[in-house]
Amino acid sequence: MVGSGFNRTTLRTNVDAEFNPWFSLGTTVSLSREFSDISTLPSDYSLAVYGIGMSPIGTAFNPDGSYNYTESSRPLGRNPLAEALLPTDEKNTYYVLNNSYLQFKIGEHFTWRSTLGIKWNYWREDYFSPRKGSYQEKKTNSAKATTLQTQDLLTEHTLTYTLKKEVHSFFCPGRFHRAKGYDKGLSTEVSNFANDITGFYDLNSAQLKNSVKSGYHNWGYMSWLGRINYSYDNRYLLTAVARYDGSSRFSPGNKWAFFPSVSVGWRITEEDFMKSQQVVNDLKLRLSYGRVGNQAIDIYSTQSLFSSGSTILGGQEVVTYTPSKVPSKDLTWEKTDQFDAGIDFSFFNSVLTGSLDYYHKKDQRPAMGDIRSFLHRTIHPVAESGIALQPGS
Repeated sequence: MVGSGFNRTTLRTNVDAEFNPWFSLGTTVSLSREFSDISTLPSDYSLAVYGIGMSPIGTAFNPDGSYNYTESSRPLGRNPLAEALLPTDEKNTYYVLNNSYLQFKIGEHFTWRSTLGIKWNYWREDYFSPRKGSYQEKKTNSAKATTLQTQDLLTEHTLTYTLKKEVHSFFCPGRFHRAKGYDKGLSTEVSNFANDITGFYDLNSAQLKNSVKSGYHNWGYMSWLGRINYSYDNRYLLTAVARYDGSSRFSPGNKWAFFPSVSVGWRITEEDFMKSQQVVNDLKLRLSYGRVGNQAIDIYSTQSLFSSGSTILGGQEVVTYTPSKVPSKDLTWEKTDQFDAGIDFSFFNSVLTGSLDYYHKKDQRPAMGDIRSFLHRTIHPVAESGIALQPGS
């Protein structure tokens, strides 16, 4: 489309090195830049609608080279070409992604692995609308500059024990996981410049400072996890998991929660009495119970929030603060408990495969951080049961 464009540059590298049988490391780095030249249009019409409104025998320009605003059947004299070319709306975005690891083998049965992940993003959008715009009678110009920076940092350390001896097999990882992040932004809107020469490069020269906004948010998350996977002769299977998670999104006393799970399985086709038959290729019974958590709530939902503004007091403008969000101090993790009993099957040399499950799930959903939760500080349990048949592919 005229007046628009997009360009992306990316650099990516991968390194994996094994220095000896017990030590290795690796890293993946990705750097990218995106540039967008946006064709900005009012929300009421599209560029195509503007074009249809123009006379088929008219021209976009007058003989003196100025834009022609008289050929449009639309009111206010819109010119779609001027609408696309005169305003400037540029967006630059920068990305940095990195994932690195160190791995040590400790003796015959232990492995230590540490990972680090970084995700960094910065973008800036600059907009300028000159006096001469899509409207012939436009009298003022305006500009807007917006920036946003985000960063996510993740570290993880895992110690894994493995053992395979005769009919016994163990796989037991223990993990510590920590993540934190932030975002901060700034937006400025001004209007009524003396001329169109400087565009959005000299915002301070505008006579009207319409809006200045800024914001900052941060969050953190930690998790301890232990898991035991045990197999006896590939027939009897056991998995037990215990995790203890903490989130900064909740108030003190509610930040941490415990999430256990356990499952057992019996692979019937590995039994001796199933070896002679040819109909059933795989038959496995499963039982499991577990609890998972959800921390997907707005940041600062458990805190009182205030919005700044201004008013006239004693003939002077003063800054004011008004409550914008009622805190929900009792807000905690949403927990889901689920029991599952199922069977996996494969018949006739894997011609017919699938699984059949019965499940019962119960959610404990806390009220969210709004006026309703302030009046009704309750936990809303939701139960669900069902049978699911999943055919194989």
